[in-house]
Formats: sequence, C-alpha cells, structure tokens
Amino acid sequence: MNGRMLLFACVLFLVFEAIAGDKKPIAWWTFDETSGRSARDAVSGIVDSIEGNGRHIQGVQGNGLKCDGHTTRIIRDAGDSPVITGAFTVEAWVAPQAYPWNWCAVVNQEYEHQRGFFFGIDAEGRVGLHLAVNRQWRECVSESKIPFMEWSHIAGTFDPESGMVLYINGKEAGRLAIRGTLLADIRMNLEIARNHKRTVPTSLNRAGRVRVPASYSFDGIIDELKIYGSALSAGDMADAATREKPAGKPVLQWRKLPSLPVGPRRFGGFYTSLN
Repeated sequence: MNGRMLLFACVLFLVFEAIAGDKKPIAWWTFDETSGRSARDAVSGIVDSIEGNGRHIQGVQGNGLKCDGHTTRIIRDAGDSPVITGAFTVEAWVAPQAYPWNWCAVVNQEYEHQRGFFFGIDAEGRVGLHLAVNRQWRECVSESKIPFMEWSHIAGTFDPESGMVLYINGKEAGRLAIRGTLLADIRMNLEIARNHKRTVPTSLNRAGRVRVPASYSFDGIIDELKIYGSALSAGDMADAATREKPAGKPVLQWRKLPSLPVGPRRFGGFYTSLN
C-alpha cells in the first residue's frame, strides 16, 4: 500500500469512527441491577441513587425501574450530567401503569421553562419533547398516545437546523420545524422519572377548582434510557424499536379496589387490607 492509499484509508477510518461515535450514547441507564437502591450509567460508570419507592423488576432487556407514581426519582448532579448544548436524542422503553396527573418527565434537566430540556408524557398518554430554543420554551407533542400496561418505545430528537421530531415504536409521531440554539442548563441537576418542580394536576385545573401544585413521579416501568449527543435518523429509531422489542408484556398488575366479604352479614364494618 503506497502512502496515498494509506492516507485515504486513515481518513476513511476516521470518518467511519466519527459516524459511529455520533450513534453511541453519552448516557445510558440499563436498570439491569438485580437489587439495591442504585442505577449505574453504563457510559460514564457513575452510580446514581434511586430515591423513593422505586425498585428493579423485569424490563425490556434484563431489568427495568418500577416507579410508584408518587416518590420515585433519580437525581444526577449537574456537574456529572451529560452536557447537551446542540443536537441530541433521548430514547427509552416505557410501560405506564397509569397516566400522570399532568406532564411527567421520563428525564429532564430544565429550569422554569427558560433553560434546558424535558422529555416525558402527559395526562392523556401523549409524548413530548420540550426545549428552550432561542430563549423561548418550545414544545413538540405527539399526535398519537401510548397505551398504559403495555411497552412502548419513545424517542425525541433535536437538530438546530431542522427542529424536533418525536417517535413512538420507531414511527414518527410529531414534528416541530424550528431553527435555533438550545439554551442548556448545566447548573440544574438531571432528574429521571420526576419533574423538577411541582405541577398543578390537569383534571383539577381544568375544573377550575383546585390550583395547588403537587409532586408526583412516573407511574410504571422505565427501561433502557439513553441520551445521544446527536440527532439520530428515522431509520435509527426504527432499528432501535425493532432491535430491542420486548418478548412479552410488562410485569404489571391492574389495580383493583379493596374487596369486602361476600354474602349477607349483619350491619357493621369490616376489616380489610390496603396495599
């Protein structure tokens, strides 16, 4: 091999490495731990603590994080969080046991809708990617909804030149064409399964009766949460949804009201147990 061919081969190798590097996550929570109160980022090796009533149960691949809808969250210190300043992608497998009271984060790092990003679902099961672009809070919301008690692959991408795109199970589910710079927030902690601040429940707010903000978390299972430092393509999202497709339904049980003894009884009260 002469010098010119060697140089060409080296350049080609570097190009392929750069392309492959763009498709490697900069953060990846597999939640494959079998016990304990922690979740390890497979990219950085950082071990994050699981707060509240979260636990590891069967997921899409290995285990996933079961969130209780009220207290579960993971907090990554701002200084250890992946730096997102331009194009990026976030994806995860989720199985909601119930829809949240309002928008609830799968993962977010934002401050007062002024800086950073938010990725999650709303009270109707729609997926959303919300960003601070050119100092404006912009929201891309899916047209379709994800079902509860079933696995769904959800993803959102941002490209400064073309805007935001949402995907559900590998298919485009929403798009917002904008151009601009993402105003990141490197001072805020990154949180998984919970919003940074309390939010007014949608149903109560719609009734116009109660406007008291409440704290809550994702209700269901989150698995294979990944963040990339580039905007992946529609083909990449279709491949991800197919490659990691779960073999069965999530290990979740329908919630039921407490049961009382059957048959006629004398008037009075009965003891029962509440989970």
